[in-house]
Amino acid sequence: PKSAIEALVTSLLASPRYGERWARHWLDVVRFAESDGFETNRFRPNAWPYRDYVIQSFNNDTPYDQFIKEQLAGDATGMDAATAFIVGGTTDIVKSPDPVLTAQQRADELNDMVSATGGAFLGLTVNCARCHNHKFDPISNEDYYGMVACFSGVKHGERAIKTGDTEERKKKTTALQTQLASVDEHMREFEPIAGTGRTMIISPNDDEQTQAIKKSSDARTVYESGPARGEVGFMGDVTNPPTLGDGYWVWPTTNPKGDVFAWAPKTAGRFRVWVSWGSGFKSHDPEASYVLDADGDFSTKQDQREIGKADQRKFADGTGKMPNRKLWSGFKDMGVQEFTATTKLILRQGSSAAHPTTDMIVLQEEIGSIALKQPRLRLPVQRAVNTDRFAPVEAKFVRFNVDATTQLEPCIDELEIFTAGSSSRNVALASLGTKATSSSNYPNNPLHKLEHLNDGRYGNERSWISGERGKGWVCIELAKTERVDRVVWSRDRDNVARYNDRTATAYRIEVSRDGQTWQTVATAQDRLPFGRKVVGPIFSIDGLPAKEAAKLNEVVALRKKVSDSLAEAMSFPMVYAGKFIDPIPTHRLFRGDVSDPREVVVPSVLSKIGSRLTLTESATDQERRMTLAKWISDPANPLTAR
Repeated sequence: PKSAIEALVTSLLASPRYGERWARHWLDVVRFAESDGFETNRFRPNAWPYRDYVIQSFNNDTPYDQFIKEQLAGDATGMDAATAFIVGGTTDIVKSPDPVLTAQQRADELNDMVSATGGAFLGLTVNCARCHNHKFDPISNEDYYGMVACFSGVKHGERAIKTGDTEERKKKTTALQTQLASVDEHMREFEPIAGTGRTMIISPNDDEQTQAIKKSSDARTVYESGPARGEVGFMGDVTNPPTLGDGYWVWPTTNPKGDVFAWAPKTAGRFRVWVSWGSGFKSHDPEASYVLDADGDFSTKQDQREIGKADQRKFADGTGKMPNRKLWSGFKDMGVQEFTATTKLILRQGSSAAHPTTDMIVLQEEIGSIALKQPRLRLPVQRAVNTDRFAPVEAKFVRFNVDATTQLEPCIDELEIFTAGSSSRNVALASLGTKATSSSNYPNNPLHKLEHLNDGRYGNERSWISGERGKGWVCIELAKTERVDRVVWSRDRDNVARYNDRTATAYRIEVSRDGQTWQTVATAQDRLPFGRKVVGPIFSIDGLPAKEAAKLNEVVALRKKVSDSLAEAMSFPMVYAGKFIDPIPTHRLFRGDVSDPREVVVPSVLSKIGSRLTLTESATDQERRMTLAKWISDPANPLTAR
């Protein structure tokens, strides 16, 4: 009977299964997937909210014009998950230093966004006009790039979904970030002082100081993300340093077992040897051994001597439950060893059924008589503020010698010298009667002059640059002899910190009482490599009196408490729905060639269809997408009229 059919239809339409069934068709239309595609095809764990959004839209009978607007500009209407439509396609996460390839990858991403929009909402293959005017439909090459400009502020990635307590969370986050910065400033009192002895930090991918004896895996293995010990975000504690390694190499099991890797420091002297590796797997080598080879010739065995073993399944201190997760081991002490210019350190597989691994090693000359639990390492050089602490010393002259930079001539925007004691003050200021000299100066540029070195003003626009590529020195003669214990310097210390070039990566700081006899008080050798990512400060309890050690424990506990609260406050639910940035100018590309850009194109739509957009190049990202959405959903648009 008719009433039974109507009742059945009504019940089916009211069923939540209705949205699930019809959402499948829409998800196919908009190329929805939960991975990136390409050779890595990385899983997108937070892509699913878009699927649920589509299901809910069908079940709620969302008007189609609203459905369109939400998917193109849902961030403006409180439907954050909906804009996953824009970035639902593939993205190549394997980036390249080649600027042409990078530009091509970006052009392909934008083409996917335009193609999906044209196909899903307009029923047109708009992307055919990427290289030339469309041969059948009235879509010009300029129209295509006008639509590209509408998406030039969209990038693949995740962003937080707004919740009811978003504003409260933001306020709490700001307060906790301020508190954490204050705690970190306090912790700098416990950072290791700068070393004056030689330190060598050798990564396994160092072509000059390593040698692969057997072929390892084809790619470096990166550590797990997260805040726990061994993970990338581990901030360290009083016993263990933060995660300092950036990834490890692993070797397949070999039969017969034998040597797989070697380090060649090419330096003579007595060094304490610290080794590290990739831990966390039951399959890693439980009996890996480290062997010194005096002459560096692997075929002669009589000069080889084992200096220690490591259970590479566990952390360096022998703990760890081997959860089959990629974790950094920390450092294991292999004792003080004598090196000559030919000595090599060999990693030898100990178990034929297991995988040996390695990350960086550290060779460090002994520092005094303190028994160290970890090597004394410091944070990498930053383009912003760098602090070099040292034991208090009387000085009238302080000289900063640069031996290498990231590129070009070295640049310093401000050099500060602080006195020791509780009433510490910067005595390097020119206003105090100091005198600055240099090895040379960058010519004919009013922004970069020697007088800017110690004028108390920060930023690239008030800096000194050497006249020598990759090297140079500056010296501050103090008004009188002072007892100093700290030098603070920067390449670009303004709020933006824009510049990475010209940053000193190898340097020495010397002091003198008479300008004739010099004493080195700090070098960059004990700093981690430039660009290495480390969360939080590096600190050490080694050699601290009991009272100071207790104080450090309190500060570390406070830092963990604040960090945990901050992580909780910032733990917004995430969705793979795109990241929005300031749009950059869009150029029409001649025949789609990224290496042949032509005129700048303003955001626009199909010029022969519907009404025109009235946008300029200054339009914001959200304005562009919202205007595009309104144009598509306009009842007067013949392509979408219903």
